[in-house]
Amino acid sequence: MSNSGRTGLNLLIRAVLYTIILTFSAALFVFVFDSCQSLAVHGYMIKMPFKAFIIFVLTFLPFGLQSTTLFLLYYLIRHGSYKSIPVIVFVVINLVLWFLLSPLSVKLKDKMVENNAALFSREALAEGYGEENGTFKNQGSYVYYFSRAGEGDSSPGFVIDLDALEKKGDVFQSGKYSGMVEKMSDTLVEDAIQTPKATDWIIDRFVNLFSLENTLLHLDWAYWLSFASLALVLISLLAFRNFSQWRLMNWVIISILFLAFLVFNYYAWIPDSFMNGFREKINGWLKFIPFVHNQFAIFFNLIFTILLSVTGIIVDVKGRARFAEDN
Repeated sequence: MSNSGRTGLNLLIRAVLYTIILTFSAALFVFVFDSCQSLAVHGYMIKMPFKAFIIFVLTFLPFGLQSTTLFLLYYLIRHGSYKSIPVIVFVVINLVLWFLLSPLSVKLKDKMVENNAALFSREALAEGYGEENGTFKNQGSYVYYFSRAGEGDSSPGFVIDLDALEKKGDVFQSGKYSGMVEKMSDTLVEDAIQTPKATDWIIDRFVNLFSLENTLLHLDWAYWLSFASLALVLISLLAFRNFSQWRLMNWVIISILFLAFLVFNYYAWIPDSFMNGFREKINGWLKFIPFVHNQFAIFFNLIFTILLSVTGIIVDVKGRARFAEDN
């Protein structure tokens, strides 16, 4: 097998491995963080039935699928070449990850929730709060987890709003918890686990973007296809894999642009954004385009994709010429 063929095969294998590792890492990070917060506030860690934890992990599968794009780019920086096979394999893999597997992963999670309705039903709570180790309650956009379900209305637990852009989780002492809170009752505990403001800003934007994606994935395909135009831009960052002979420079450029396009699309989609006025004008001019949502985001994603693709072609042509001269 040629070197380019091995690189293409390695891309496929790594796509699977990266997806698994990133999905479980994100799920474990959030679970451990929430459990430690619960331990600090209430003196015990959150317990969750195995099936519920699997469903919890599946919630992060879209994140794992989409983040794989960045790590495949890093792989191509290290194993860069001017051959066509790795490029074609990379493009196909990422189109499948974004446009096919991401929506299917949400359908899989929803199906598992439906098949394990006893874990999430309000009836189970009303009849002694279900299993001894805890149970879930699904109420509107809120999902409640009661860690000591047998204690009835006084059961403590954890709650998260799946739909809110400013999605935050919080622990509570009573089963009659009525909403999300911003401050903890114990200021000493709050100070002890408080993260820096810059870190909070980054985490909030990341969580909000994840929440936005989750919302769009639960709407019709047109919404997700419109948002997934972002994937075309991120795939086009392949143009910079051989931009410089200094690989670290390529790594920095791709990382910065990847985050920049994520931030741009985040503000292009959220309701309250500094882009609102400009977005409304573009959407008004392009409203004749059928079956799409947020023409503003799609328009600029396509413009960026074209510019990056042209850049990539120029870089590859010059690189091939330089490679031919050296050999």
